[in-house]
Amino acid sequence: MVLTRQRKGTTSWHLQPERILTRHFEQRGTFIKKLVLERAKKAGFDAGNGPDAATHVLASDCSGLGSDCMAMKRLGLTCSHLFASDVSVKSRRFINANFSPKHLVANALKRLDCGSMTGYSCGFPCQPFSRLNGRRKAWADKRTRLFDVALKTISTKEPAWAVLENVKGLAKYYPQVRAKIRAQGLTKKYVTLVVPMCPRDLLKEHARRSRLYFLMVRRDVAVKADLVHFVRLALSDICKSMPKPLALESYWLSKTGPSVSKTRHQKAVKKNEGFQPKWVKRHAKLKKNIRSDHIMKAKLLAAPSADLGLTPRESGALQIEWARRGCPNTFVAD
Repeated sequence: MVLTRQRKGTTSWHLQPERILTRHFEQRGTFIKKLVLERAKKAGFDAGNGPDAATHVLASDCSGLGSDCMAMKRLGLTCSHLFASDVSVKSRRFINANFSPKHLVANALKRLDCGSMTGYSCGFPCQPFSRLNGRRKAWADKRTRLFDVALKTISTKEPAWAVLENVKGLAKYYPQVRAKIRAQGLTKKYVTLVVPMCPRDLLKEHARRSRLYFLMVRRDVAVKADLVHFVRLALSDICKSMPKPLALESYWLSKTGPSVSKTRHQKAVKKNEGFQPKWVKRHAKLKKNIRSDHIMKAKLLAAPSADLGLTPRESGALQIEWARRGCPNTFVAD
């Protein structure tokens, strides 16, 4: 986007930062590519102009906004888009408008055979494994079938490389993940590295979003040096040398902006209408399950949440646990 007038005939302008962000990410992509190629030469692998001259055929499932295509473009590599899939209608519209894949479907489980590819990526659903999901079902969740689809795609199409991504909570289930990878015969065909990464720690970005990345490289195209050691050193080079990101303040919305004003107004209306967050109802339900003698004792004694600087939600949770345990004299909470 560019600088655009808010209304015709006015002098009020809105700064729309996509051009600045694009330049920012292209500079970082070029920088990362340079560091990795320098590290590859040190490892005895001279990439030359091969990766630049070749056209990489990309494919992805659970594609989101097509970050694989964005990353390849930022690295200055030529690529074509074979297929993508995502349940979100808006994501599919975005992908189709920007990357024009030959095949675009909503459900990866119903995707047909689309041909061969150079690289494959899949950010399969994280809800079954996320520690933020109190009702996670792990492999009993039907959404984990997309992980099996990803492994089968890699096994049958044998791309030169593949990247799978999920939350760090998946580490708890790593024995099952390793068994599934072995069952598809991928341990013989690929070198697989499980790399925890966070954009804040590695790229010095403002966002903290820790994830597990499964980096899979076909053995016949992998760096001949120790790949684990190579990746570790390459990531270390990037972490040490990465320039600072743009100031986050450049993208803050003005408090007087139309979208912000609308949101503040909606919150005020909900508050005046007696709107209550979900935790208030949940706390009320938990209080009903506390023994009557514990409730009487709690009313006579001071709760341990006074002057602790807690939020109303934290204070309520602490009081509930204290009452449920019979209002003990010694109470430790983490």
